[in-house]
Amino acid sequence: MMENKLVSVVIASFNAEKYILDVLNSVKEQTYENLELIIADDCSVDHTQQIISDWLSEYQERFIRVELLFASENQGTCRNYNRAMKKSNGEYIKLVDGDDILLPECIAMLVDECESKKLDLLIGDVLWVQDDGNTYAEHYEDTIKKHEFYEMDAEHQHRELLLNNDIIITVGEIFRKSFMERFHWFDEQYDLLEDYPFWLRITEEGVKIPFLDKKVAKYRISETSVRNPEKNTSIYNVRISKASKRNFYNLRLKGLLKERQISIICRNIRRYLIRDIVIFLGNSNSNKICRGLTILE
Repeated sequence: MMENKLVSVVIASFNAEKYILDVLNSVKEQTYENLELIIADDCSVDHTQQIISDWLSEYQERFIRVELLFASENQGTCRNYNRAMKKSNGEYIKLVDGDDILLPECIAMLVDECESKKLDLLIGDVLWVQDDGNTYAEHYEDTIKKHEFYEMDAEHQHRELLLNNDIIITVGEIFRKSFMERFHWFDEQYDLLEDYPFWLRITEEGVKIPFLDKKVAKYRISETSVRNPEKNTSIYNVRISKASKRNFYNLRLKGLLKERQISIICRNIRRYLIRDIVIFLGNSNSNKICRGLTILE
């Protein structure tokens, strides 16, 4: 039976005091009963850890097992997720960032689809919401291209990912633990970018990424979201920029050369050169030269 499969919900948080209760409550309210909860906080310096501890004192009996992993120093997204996944006991792992929200039937729908079609991984569709977690967020999404991508075989998905690194929204993902073990978890050299290098790696090895065309979660465009630039003082998130640059040169460049995608290569080389210069000059919104350079990106 589907409900007999233990699912490990892994929440990765960092300075998420504004959103963490929404995440926790959305996990608690899942219609799927057989859950363990593992929370990996990456050395938050706000009140995130205290909020988590207080919430668990009231609701931890909802779960088969609960484990808290509070890092003593910041490790980055990949290491934070990896240490939590390795502690899990579930047949399935559902990853959740500290500012995302699961819809009530999220896990039930994902597990049911995986079980019925014998899938090792699955991506569900998402709702884009504003910071309040409810209001629709305007965004550009080529839905035709998205559905075409999920109809492709692994080889063509890999090629499409080389060309476009912004296709998959990972809050809708679920994996079998055995699948993550087989592919040796996330590649920790990319620090804050766990998803895109992973998709490139598995599709290159012949794994097709399947899609469930049902809304399973809310993707919040928040102040802490990786897709939202740092506000006020910094122009770029330095750690993300460095990880993205490594990802381009280590994983994308060879494939793009093979595909003769010279315009994409030149555009990315220019992008990372501009980012390096902006960061070298102080990476400050108050610096007119820094702001001017970003227009060229």
